[in-house]
Amino acid sequence: MKKTLIALAVAASAVVSGSAMAWTANGTGGNVELGGTLSPQEKVTPWEVQTGAAVTNLDGQIQKGLRTASVDVKKGVFVLGIRTQKTSAILGSEFAGNIPQISYGGKLNLDSFNNGVGTVTLDALNKANSQKIGSVKIPLLVGGLTSWSGKNGNYQKFLVANAAGQLFFGGLPKSASAARDHVETDLAKVSSEFGAHYVSQGGKWESMGTENYPKADYRYNGYYGSVIEAGARIQINLDAPAAADAIVWKASLPVTVSYQ
Repeated sequence: MKKTLIALAVAASAVVSGSAMAWTANGTGGNVELGGTLSPQEKVTPWEVQTGAAVTNLDGQIQKGLRTASVDVKKGVFVLGIRTQKTSAILGSEFAGNIPQISYGGKLNLDSFNNGVGTVTLDALNKANSQKIGSVKIPLLVGGLTSWSGKNGNYQKFLVANAAGQLFFGGLPKSASAARDHVETDLAKVSSEFGAHYVSQGGKWESMGTENYPKADYRYNGYYGSVIEAGARIQINLDAPAAADAIVWKASLPVTVSYQ
């Protein structure tokens, strides 16, 4: 989402030099021309985002004549990270209009979460010609953590999100029963960078819940991560039975972070 700076230029049909505009005796009017430049600017937020690099070594085996195969993930895969730019607690006023919203392009089933893992379903494509050859189901571990401090004390909690406008909505389980408690440990197994800017503010633990940083004079910090865990199993379903040749596949997961 962008902020736009609009500049207007106004010019009368009759112009004279100097600071005053021309007055015309017995005038009948004219045209007032309007124009300007729209200069796109990136939205300034307290957050920074990283998406994972391409992974091409998700290899497995399939028997000739079969349509299904599984791939065991040997090394954890970084998918998406969102964290504050500063390694400090940030005034709530800076988050006004800047609450991250996450979209995986409709590929993540938000109703599929169990213990913090949701199912991503993508088209499996032939790497050589990008033709669809089947589908791939990927178990995606997600989690979010936040801290806050104010006149009522210092606290922190793990996050869920079930409505637009909540922190990291679209990328988290809807309820605590579907989420993974202390998910930060498993995210850190893939990358320590997820929580590298997190400050707990000495917060007491509260029950897992939603957040939207509502108080301008409180201070907040938080982060989000999604990964494919080492040891997870990716399921591939082919549209046609496997033949003698090796199948080199690829899939693309769209990731969008917006702010509101």
